[in-house]
Amino acid sequence: DAYFWGGSDDEPETGKPQKDDPHTSAYLFSAVANEDPVSVIELRFASDFVWQVGPDAIVAFAAELTKELPLISGYGSLHLARHPMITGFSSEQWSAAVPLAVAHAGLDVSTNDSNVSEIRGKSRGARWPTMLGPELAAKTKAALAKSGAEVIAAGANLVVRAGAQPLVDPDVTLLGKVARAIQPVTLFGEHYLSHYFGHPKTREIDPVTFARWEFRFLGGLDGAITHYAA
Repeated sequence: DAYFWGGSDDEPETGKPQKDDPHTSAYLFSAVANEDPVSVIELRFASDFVWQVGPDAIVAFAAELTKELPLISGYGSLHLARHPMITGFSSEQWSAAVPLAVAHAGLDVSTNDSNVSEIRGKSRGARWPTMLGPELAAKTKAALAKSGAEVIAAGANLVVRAGAQPLVDPDVTLLGKVARAIQPVTLFGEHYLSHYFGHPKTREIDPVTFARWEFRFLGGLDGAITHYAA
């Protein structure tokens, strides 16, 4: 596998060590590639960086970056990130993240470096900006045009902006319309992500809580039952 990781505890606007949380990277860039034809590029910033530069600038950056990539899909979100260098506490970090993610629909969890092997031509679903490559854009563009979200052309790709800014408690109605528009091309039941929803001691996965979170913009548990019954 090819893997690149870079991070810093420095505040991006000052270049000096951050003081708010010295155990968390102020920013991180990672790229993962392996024998699978899909690779992942991930950029993380402290959440307040969005408002330091402005949400419009973040979306414009996402569109510019996306335009240059042979994209399948991508997204941006307020992410409850595990620190990449504190792997010994992974289960404790997972257990702490899940109650927050379940309580606040705008908070995200992910295992992008692992689920790269699962994504296979799909999207992780609706987020504040959701990026879609040419194949997924062609399948969903008509439905997205009726969603009320801003749809931005980025070369052959699309960036779908669901709201003015990312929110911990977002407009579920708008994100629900985006989620329904792209539901046919959305990956559900992410194997690696499901481990976030494991019991802190036994690591036994709670499928109900996992499904309720995955389908939070599609009717929760009822939406999951309907989807899997179809």
